[in-house]
Amino acid sequence: MENLKQIVNPYLPSWEYIPDGEPRVFEYNGEKRVYVYGSHDIERKQYCGRDYVVWSAPVTDLTDWTCHGVAYETHYDSILYAPDVVQRGDTFYMYAAERKGSLVVVVSSKTPYGPFENPVETKLGFDPGILVDDDGKVYYTGTHPNKDGCKYDGDWYIYTQEIDIENFKLIGEPVDVGNGAMKCVHWPEGPHLYKIGEY
Repeated sequence: MENLKQIVNPYLPSWEYIPDGEPRVFEYNGEKRVYVYGSHDIERKQYCGRDYVVWSAPVTDLTDWTCHGVAYETHYDSILYAPDVVQRGDTFYMYAAERKGSLVVVVSSKTPYGPFENPVETKLGFDPGILVDDDGKVYYTGTHPNKDGCKYDGDWYIYTQEIDIENFKLIGEPVDVGNGAMKCVHWPEGPHLYKIGEY
């Protein structure tokens, strides 16, 4: 008879809280794992916290979670909002949302679980979504206010734009890809583009 495991939700222990987890699948040391990054909600009087922790599980068994501990701590004595992490070559890049998302810094590591170090300040906006394309180009997805004037609080557009990976600056023209997710939704947050196959 096949051994079955009981799975529960939430999948992390009750003492851990990563409310806006950004899952990524990376192959590292020959093993594919799902890595969960996100704001670490440990402050008592406000959302989020001053560090990021990383959890992972094998893609073949999402009941077997491992805590890798603290991957990044604020360099600005500030609250960290949701990050994103991508791999380019043999390096992992975390786009850390310092100062409650008003400053995005790029930090790097040779492992998907950190420690992520050497912050580089960018002009990227709140809640960055990053895509590394098959050709090595890197794209940022973020939000901006409606150029025709906001019709309601949070009337923002989702857009994407290429990043110059040498200095983490936006290049080329921004391309609007949508206006929120639903009508009159406040503040579209955490937009991401994913490439699957040719699309």
